[in-house]
Amino acid sequence: MILVGVYKITCKVNNRFYIGASINIENRWREHRRDANNQKHHSIIFQRAWNKYGEDAFSFDVMELCDEEQYLKREQYYLDLFKPYQKEIGFNVSPKAQNNVMYGEKHPLFGKGHTEETKQKMRGPKSIEAKKNMSENHADVNGSKNPMYGKKHRPESISLMSKKMVGRYKGEKSVRAIITQEIADKIKELYATGKYTQHGLAANFGVSRGCVANIIYGRSWAT
Repeated sequence: MILVGVYKITCKVNNRFYIGASINIENRWREHRRDANNQKHHSIIFQRAWNKYGEDAFSFDVMELCDEEQYLKREQYYLDLFKPYQKEIGFNVSPKAQNNVMYGEKHPLFGKGHTEETKQKMRGPKSIEAKKNMSENHADVNGSKNPMYGKKHRPESISLMSKKMVGRYKGEKSVRAIITQEIADKIKELYATGKYTQHGLAANFGVSRGCVANIIYGRSWAT
């Protein structure tokens, strides 16, 4: 039986994930593994994680089955919901659902390399100069050149900064947050129905049980 729908590939080490859709889900999973094992996966960050942690560190799950006419729309729904194209969250390279016929061997540039002239044009004539300027600008605030070098904040200044930080990085503003307010609201909604446990919701949304509890009880949900 050929499965049509949306799937999710999760790195169990760091919980980052890839969301895709296919008219043949099992075959698409084989393609992902083949491309990654041959160093040809279209997502560079996925390839790096695969190389670092190995195939056994990745799990594959079917998120939803649907009609062939709907699979890209359903993929777009999950891309909008989970935002795996944000590099701190997932491995997707685009926020838009798209047919994968241009990946791997089907891509017109598969097995071909850019000429040196093309590479230079892609790099741009100012790349070296730009890097030099960035390095110089950063050096301006290092060590003795930093305006706070050799100085300490006064106790009242530290207290004021601490008060300003309270609540600033909770929820989706947290640098460690892997979900959005929209997803948090969905978790609350599902839990309120009484049909889902905290453990079940955690597994379904790819977060810890503690994260789900923090959402339900109104606390920060950084994991």
